[in-house]
Amino acid sequence: MAARRSIFSLCREILRKIKETESQFASKDATWSYLKRFMRERKGVPAGLYDRGREERTLAAFLQYITSSAIHRDLIQQYQKKGERSVEESAHLVGLKLPQEKN
Repeated sequence: MAARRSIFSLCREILRKIKETESQFASKDATWSYLKRFMRERKGVPAGLYDRGREERTLAAFLQYITSSAIHRDLIQQYQKKGERSVEESAHLVGLKLPQEKN
């Protein structure tokens, strides 16, 4: 099981990932506003007054979603179809080498 991380460190990491992955990021974004408000509301509140475990799991899942979405976007760009490919290009794309032709 992964080590527990504080809610605030998860929120900061989510905000950092959003900034890294979104080219058209704006600080007025709904996700940004929600996380900032969420952090302000939790600041100074004892952990026993809210379901910390549930919130940590939710934030960790959202962080995983953002990270996976960025990886997916990169893979789509890398392997996106760019017209017809030759057999050699297709083999190279998946890490294979064609045998040498003998005359």
